[in-house]
Amino acid sequence: MSTARAQTSLGRSEVVRTTAPHPYVNAAPRRPRRSVGQRQAALRFGDAAERDTAAFLRAGGYEVLGRRVKVGHAEVDIIARRDDVVAFVEVKARSRGWDGLEAVTSSKQKRLVRAASRWLSENPNQHGNSIRLDIALAWPGGAIEYLESAFEADAAQHEVFI
Repeated sequence: MSTARAQTSLGRSEVVRTTAPHPYVNAAPRRPRRSVGQRQAALRFGDAAERDTAAFLRAGGYEVLGRRVKVGHAEVDIIARRDDVVAFVEVKARSRGWDGLEAVTSSKQKRLVRAASRWLSENPNQHGNSIRLDIALAWPGGAIEYLESAFEADAAQHEVFI
């Protein structure tokens, strides 16, 4: 921020603060801020999506080991095991379910891979199991599209879904 002297219409000199334009000012337009009610509804929708996904996994023979598991600075939505596979599941609830894929960016994938590795190191009883990184896409009404092995740990450097 800098200051400059400017003449007013009455001939007086005033100090005026000026700011240089920020390089990102004209970047992508911001989405309108949601109301408290809209944010609460979105939170309830996300909670229901995680509950429905956990029920879906249980019905498929998985043992849900945890929901909203904090691992370091990351959070894994669901950790589930069936046989010798531990699935780390990222749940995305959107009004148009496939839009949730866009939210699983390469940085999100990397965080999930790091969280899975750390969780396995903190749970030695799971060392013999292989890991799988899944995505569950949830639509309103409880419909779930479940993508097993949505990305590989090595491919988490790229936004490639397998």
